[in-house]
Amino acid sequence: MEQCALIYIKHLILIKHKIMRTITIFKKITAILCLSILVYACISEPSFTISGTVELPEMEGKQVVLSKTIGGIQISDTTTVVGGAYRFKGYVEEPVYSRITINGEERQNRVSLGLIVENEIIGVTTDSKKRSRVGGSTHNDILQQFIDGEQALFQKRDEAFPILSNGWINPTPEQLEALSSELFAKLTNDIRLFDVEFIKNNINNPAGQTQVPKIIGFSHELLREAFSNINEKSLENPEVARVAARLQALDNTAIGLPFTDLCMFDPKGKEMSISDYVGKGKYVFIDFWASWCAPCRAEKPHEIAAYNKYKNKGFEIIGVSLDNNHEAWTTAIKELGLTWPQMSDMKGGQSEAYKLYGIVGIPHSVLLNKEGIIIAKELRGGALEKKLDELIK
Repeated sequence: MEQCALIYIKHLILIKHKIMRTITIFKKITAILCLSILVYACISEPSFTISGTVELPEMEGKQVVLSKTIGGIQISDTTTVVGGAYRFKGYVEEPVYSRITINGEERQNRVSLGLIVENEIIGVTTDSKKRSRVGGSTHNDILQQFIDGEQALFQKRDEAFPILSNGWINPTPEQLEALSSELFAKLTNDIRLFDVEFIKNNINNPAGQTQVPKIIGFSHELLREAFSNINEKSLENPEVARVAARLQALDNTAIGLPFTDLCMFDPKGKEMSISDYVGKGKYVFIDFWASWCAPCRAEKPHEIAAYNKYKNKGFEIIGVSLDNNHEAWTTAIKELGLTWPQMSDMKGGQSEAYKLYGIVGIPHSVLLNKEGIIIAKELRGGALEKKLDELIK
């Protein structure tokens, strides 16, 4: 009996040793798995590294600021130039256009450059002439290639017209006349077409979207071409949405379409609308102007000549002022001798006219036929009178 009990105890001890050994092995395996998961997480977690070099001794020890706007909030990180270099590390949920500024407190000496912060390794170089280049990551490489191409086109134009490179210092009449030449128009158009083609091919990525603001003043046709490949996601970018809104306004006020009505107030505060004058058997010229706009004022003698010639033959002008100062507006009306109807909402740059007619600069004009259909735009100088000569016999 005692012998059986002893054998049983030995079995229990053996089983206990096996259990303990199994537990120890399991703990080791668990520890290894946890360590592996931790290492994998560290390796796979997306992040960005910006490594910059500066060939400017005076920037040594200066502050470097990385500014980016996320969700409408500006976020800034800072570091210092040490040994002619600086570095930023971090994480972004999606690529964001940002700016690096070195020695930001001294405007005349600062270095400032734009780049796309994305979770990749990004390299930035600034040479002794404060010229910066960005590369190493997907979208920064695309953007830098565009910048190089565009700069080459600007250089070609500057070499043909040196006046553009000297800050317009004492231009001669001959130099100013050259800027209205066919060659200047062609070289300028080459730059526009290059910009449009780049944006068209990159509108749905951060590189292309950084360039969208510069084309807001381009023609209707070029804007339509630039945005021909856009998707809904890209419209979440505020700058892209702003230019898209202008394109939509131009679509809505294109030649061949009915006019878009505006309801404002005349100089005495009485409410009036464009529709009050349309469809009354007259051609209607809508003149967008402002008292402070010198080119607008320069157009008035041409408009007065056309008005006096055709006001009794089925022609009307409506002035839409983009002023925000009532006295300046009414004074200009008297000084310029404008006798046709005038209206304004006194909102200046926030006027509804800008948004509804896609205006980015004045003077701006629209000519309506007797039924209120837009038949011409931007009739300047003697072009308005010439057009009326064709229409009114």
